[in-house]
Amino acid sequence: MGEIYYELFGRVTICIFRNSEEAVIIDSGIDENQIRKVINHLKEDRVIIKGLYLTHSHADHSGGAFFAKERGIRVFAPEGEAALLESQIY
Repeated sequence: MGEIYYELFGRVTICIFRNSEEAVIIDSGIDENQIRKVINHLKEDRVIIKGLYLTHSHADHSGGAFFAKERGIRVFAPEGEAALLESQIY
């Protein structure tokens, strides 16, 4: 995967691990607007988004997950949190 670095967005509720070709996003921010900025930023750089990983179900970390899922991004969450997020994501 080459050199990997990270970027922080918002008030540190979205983190990106990426290289020049691929990225994973950690948490989706509080709403559609925050995650949209991240997705657009990566698309402008022609980076493939491999997945969105949610750390927990608090709105400021998972609020944009539904928007990301609608854009075809795979969303992952801890087993214990997945049930809480399911109604928001699906």
